[in-house]
Amino acid sequence: MQKAQAKNYNALFDLMNEQTLVITANNRLERVLTKAYLESKKNEQVLLECPIYSFQSLIEHLWHKLTLSDISVPQVLSGIQAKVLWLQAISEGSEIQFQSGKSANLAETALNQMQEWCLTKNDLNAEENSNTQAFIKWLAGFDQAKQGFITERERLNILIKHLPILLEKGIHRVIHVGFDSLTPQFKQFCDMLSSLKISVDTWSQEISLPQVKAYAVNSNEDELYYIGAQIKQYVQDNPGHQVSVVCHNLQQRHAAITRVFDELLIEDRLNSNVLKPYTISGGASLYDMPIINDLFAILTMMFVKDYEIISQVLLSPYIAEAERFQSQRAKLDIRCRQQNYQEVSLKNILHSLSELENAKEAVSGLVEISNIYTGGQYTWYEFIKLVQKIWTTMAWPGLTSLSSDDYQAVEQLYVLLDSLHSLGAVNAQTTFSQGVQQLQKLAQETLFQPESNHAAQIDVLGVLESSEIIYDHIWWIGVDELSWPAIGSPNPLIPISVLKAHEMPHYSVEHEHQLAKKITNRIYAQSPQLTLSFAMWADETEQNLSP
Repeated sequence: MQKAQAKNYNALFDLMNEQTLVITANNRLERVLTKAYLESKKNEQVLLECPIYSFQSLIEHLWHKLTLSDISVPQVLSGIQAKVLWLQAISEGSEIQFQSGKSANLAETALNQMQEWCLTKNDLNAEENSNTQAFIKWLAGFDQAKQGFITERERLNILIKHLPILLEKGIHRVIHVGFDSLTPQFKQFCDMLSSLKISVDTWSQEISLPQVKAYAVNSNEDELYYIGAQIKQYVQDNPGHQVSVVCHNLQQRHAAITRVFDELLIEDRLNSNVLKPYTISGGASLYDMPIINDLFAILTMMFVKDYEIISQVLLSPYIAEAERFQSQRAKLDIRCRQQNYQEVSLKNILHSLSELENAKEAVSGLVEISNIYTGGQYTWYEFIKLVQKIWTTMAWPGLTSLSSDDYQAVEQLYVLLDSLHSLGAVNAQTTFSQGVQQLQKLAQETLFQPESNHAAQIDVLGVLESSEIIYDHIWWIGVDELSWPAIGSPNPLIPISVLKAHEMPHYSVEHEHQLAKKITNRIYAQSPQLTLSFAMWADETEQNLSP
C-alpha cells in the first residue's frame, strides 16, 4: 500500500470504531479501503468483521439476513429473468415493430431510474410522447409477468422498512464515501437510519491543489503512446507507487488503450499467460472473444442457412482435430466457395463434401451434430443439456491447451449457460433457436474481464469507479473541451418534463456541468500529482483543453 493512501485514509479511519459502519459507492473502493484499513491497524487490535461495505454488498448482506428470518419475503428477479420478461412484454405490447433488445435495455434502465427516484407509472405523462405511451404498456406487461417476483430496487424498499431489525446492534454512526450524487432512494435509506438515532455523515478527501501538468498531442492514438511511455518510466523510477489512468469514455477507448499499453508495458508479449502490469475496468463483449464466437457459430448453424457460419466452424481452431485437419478443411472451404454456396443448410453442405476424397473424416464432427434433433420445445434444463451435447460432439473448445484468457472466457460462458436454469421460474419453455438467441444476447451484454494482476502498479479506470481512491500519480486522458464535461442522453422513455421536475440523470446540460465540476474537484484531491492530456485533433476538428 503506497504511503499516500495510508496517510490520506487515516483521516477516515480515525473516525471509525466498533459502532461505525462505512458504506462505499462501489466494490473497488470497498476493497481499497478495507486493505488500507487492515494495514493501518496491523499493529493494533482489529475488529473481527471489517466495518466497510459497498452499498451493493450491504444490500446483499441485509437481504440474506432477512430471508433467513422471514421465509415469506418475495424472490428477486435475476438479471436474465428481468431481461426475458422485458422482451416478452415488448413483443406482446407493441403494435409497431421495435428493436426488442435495445428497447428492453431502455425499459429496464427507465424502470430502475424511476424506482431510484421513488416514482411510479402514475408519475408519467402518457400524452407527452409515443415512447412513454409504449413504455407504460410494456411496464404493465412486465408487472403482470413478474408473478410475485420483485426487482433489485424494490428489494431496497423492503430492506428500508426492515432496517430496525436488520442492522447490527450497536451501530451508532454510518459514513458514506465516494458518492458523487445521491438518489432519492438512497436518501430514504439514510433518513431511516437517522430515525433510528444513527448519525449519517459524508466523508471525502480534503480539497487540495496537486502539482498539475497538461499536455496536448496530435491525435488520440498519439496521446496513448505519449502517456503510456510516461507511465512506463514513472513506475520504473518509483517501484512502490500506485498510479491510475482515468478515462471518462473508457468503454469507447478500451480496445485502443489495451492494445497500446500491451505494446508498451508488457515485455514478454509472446506469452499469452503473462500477467499484465496494469488492470483495466470494462472490457470487450464476451461474445466477441473468438473462442466464444466460434461456439455460437456451432450452435447457430443448426438452424440458420448461411455458409459463412458453416465456414467459420469448419476453420475454427477450437473444434476436434483442428490442427490435424487444418489443410483438408481449408480445401473444403475453398471447394464450397467455388460452388457459390450461400443460403444452404448444413446437411446440404455435408452431402456435397462427402463426395470429396478424405472429406469424411475431416468433417466427422459436423456429420454427427447434423443428426442431432433441435426441433420442438424444451425446458431450459433440456436446452442446456442439448447445448452441452452439441459442443461435446464438436469437442469444443478443442483438445489443445487454452490461453489464460480463453480459459477464463469459457468459464464465464459456463456461468451464463447455467444462469438459464433460473428462467424456468418465469418462462417455462423455449425452442432451440430462441434459447441460442437468448444466450447470445447475454454473451453480447457481458463484459469479458480477465483475471487482474493484484500486484499491478497501474489501474485504468472510469471517472465514477475511481471515486475517492488515492494514487501517487493520476493521468487523466481525453480532457478536451468537446469530451469533458461528458453530456449524457436522457432516457427517451421518460418524459423530459418528469426528468426536469425530479432532477433525474441528464435532465439538463447545466446539471451535467455541475456534476462534472464536482467530479473534477474530487479527482484533483485524489493525488499529489495530476497529469492532464488531450488530442488537439479528432475527425479533422480542432480541440482545446477542457476549461
